[in-house]
Amino acid sequence: EDPRVRVIPQIITDEEVQALLALTHPPADSEAIDPEIYASIEHCIAAAAGRPVEKMEPLKVGKCTPDMTPDGVDLSDQE
Repeated sequence: EDPRVRVIPQIITDEEVQALLALTHPPADSEAIDPEIYASIEHCIAAAAGRPVEKMEPLKVGKCTPDMTPDGVDLSDQE
């Protein structure tokens, strides 16, 4: 069964967004970010999901280019 996908506007702060974006850049860009900010993001996501953080998968960030399919599955031909 596929998980539900939801868009929750403003679930994280602008500072948290910038921290996630920094992860997609060279290491020097993300070294200045307080690691606790990622824990804060995980707590926000867990609260939105109604689950304890301990039961959630760890936060992962990936960078894709426009020609990439993020999960390797192309659903564009499916109805």
